[in-house]
Amino acid sequence: MYQQKNYNSFIPWLMILLAGSFYCYEYILRISPSVMIPELMSSFSIQATQIGLLSSFYYCGYSMGSVLVGPFVDKYGPKKVLFWAAILCALGTLLFAHADSLALAKLSRLIIGLGSAFAFIGVLKIGAIWLPGDYFGRLAGMCSMLGTASGMLGQIFLSRLMNEHSWQSISIYSAAVGGVIALLLFFLLQDKRNMPVANTLRTEKEVETFAQLFSTFKKVGRTKVFWQNCLIGFTTFLPIIAFADLWGIPFIQEVYQVDRETAALNVSMVFLGWSIGGPSFGYLFDTFKRWQPIFLLGTLVAVLCCAIILYNPMPIEWMRYVLFVFGFSASSHVLVFVSSKKMSPKEIEGTTLGVTNLFMMSAGVFVQPCIGSIIDYCIPVMQSFGIVLNTVQSYQCALSIIPVSLLVTLYLINKVSCIIYNKDRKSFLPRNLHLSMLTHQSWPDSRYVKNIEESPGSAGQSAR
Repeated sequence: MYQQKNYNSFIPWLMILLAGSFYCYEYILRISPSVMIPELMSSFSIQATQIGLLSSFYYCGYSMGSVLVGPFVDKYGPKKVLFWAAILCALGTLLFAHADSLALAKLSRLIIGLGSAFAFIGVLKIGAIWLPGDYFGRLAGMCSMLGTASGMLGQIFLSRLMNEHSWQSISIYSAAVGGVIALLLFFLLQDKRNMPVANTLRTEKEVETFAQLFSTFKKVGRTKVFWQNCLIGFTTFLPIIAFADLWGIPFIQEVYQVDRETAALNVSMVFLGWSIGGPSFGYLFDTFKRWQPIFLLGTLVAVLCCAIILYNPMPIEWMRYVLFVFGFSASSHVLVFVSSKKMSPKEIEGTTLGVTNLFMMSAGVFVQPCIGSIIDYCIPVMQSFGIVLNTVQSYQCALSIIPVSLLVTLYLINKVSCIIYNKDRKSFLPRNLHLSMLTHQSWPDSRYVKNIEESPGSAGQSAR
């Protein structure tokens, strides 16, 4: 009995780490162009606008894959889906290494993004299968930590490799790593259906057809609060996509006149803060069950840090700490996944999480080329009006979209004040509108979803 207990407690985390290795890999692929910008500009004879557009093709593929990830994971299980997704990423990276034109490079980034879309939701699905529901906040935070920690280490490591190797060689090495990860997932990753100890774990309702799955999801999708939550995901993840994933390194280089490796080291502090903050916010929610105040606090601190980073440069030794706090506070976005999961029944968790992730990652489709265009055209356009700007000011103008996005997030969090944890029914919905209503023909309209935050006394009285 003692050995069985240890076995069951070890296997879930091993499965999560295996799936998480693919998420770490795809995250490094995502941020890799940020350390290759000068070389990519030289190889394809392009400017910042085209770099932003090239980077956005990853997010285009990611958005396309996000439409499929939920149904595929719910239908076929995470093992098969993650294996083929890893193969797709490896092939896309190999194609990118041999790209001799901008069009082929865009296609390869599209393929990489398509495969990467299955990583994060796949890890969450593995965790939802193997761990009790009360662990989901910490699980979402830990998954975020895995990705951002790999982004931090990846930027530092890749920036050093770029001093000795070409971007094509690094891409070939990355493709080989992807092949190894695919083999590990194929031979070692186990979803619940193949486990010999499955009877010791909690059971899960299966969805047998896509028609049933989408029929169930439509009932969740009829609520306005679900789409508002997805929009919050869009605005909270935009700062990481805009700054840490691509434009942070050239911005630091321009402002502080430092080399690429030093700039990458400083931007990696955002990922370090994010990797620590994700599990921290997940733990705070799991402990206090207070979605709104925790989310508001994290976003407000992120706004203040962003204003300092963009408009009030300080000595770079101090700026590292501000970047760390910015990443830590912005990681409160993991609470978007917590609320999304709480809104969905077990059998369509992958679908609802996938749609939420789609909204978050779609920010890169629009933001990356938009920022690149502003950087390229801000100076000549303002000169036509008699206003002279330098390169640093053009970066500040382009990256102003980040604090604006965070301010919109503050508004939306207050707007979605009904998404507050209900201690009595363990739900984000009012106690008379529990998720069991998904079995009924009608789903409650969002106008009936009210603010359910109550004082401890009234909650106890209702329980009686």
